Amino acid sequence: MGEDHRFALPLAAVTGSVVLIAASVIGKLISPGAVIPVGIITAVAGVPMLFGIILRHNSRTGG
Repeated sequence: MGEDHRFALPLAAVTGSVVLIAASVIGKLISPGAVIPVGIITAVAGVPMLFGIILRHNSRTGG
């Protein structure tokens, strides 16, 4: 892909919508009677990913 935004922007839009739909479905599967906000599900999934990216970056740079 590189720097060609003709593909990067639509791919980011599709990826974001798929992630939010998946988080909504997971929230509904976890507790069918209650409402779990999508933001909580995405945060629970995103925080470990963020820490993994930070740790991987630090191990590469030696920091």
